[in-house]
Amino acid sequence: MSSVVPKAAFVVAALAAAALYECALRVLGAASEIKAFSAAQIAVALAYGCVLAVWAGAEATFVVHRLNPRAPVSTTEPIESADEEAGNPPVPHLDEDHRDQRLA
Repeated sequence: MSSVVPKAAFVVAALAAAALYECALRVLGAASEIKAFSAAQIAVALAYGCVLAVWAGAEATFVVHRLNPRAPVSTTEPIESADEEAGNPPVPHLDEDHRDQRLA
């Protein structure tokens, strides 16, 4: 479930950046004295918009990942019980052979 949130943040931020970039291009195009753009100019503007959208999505993903709480690191060392932390000696576990001898 936690891997869905960064992916959703990426998509939302990328789409928002692309929409804002499109609005900026439209405003600049309307304010420009030259209304005829070459195919190369349009291609470069679209490529830059794609890079901008991916960058914004990646930044949003990093922020969401940093804000998520981290899970505790698992260790290979045995976990001490509450009895051992309180100073009580650990209770030995009886296997099947010792249990049978004790009951007899």
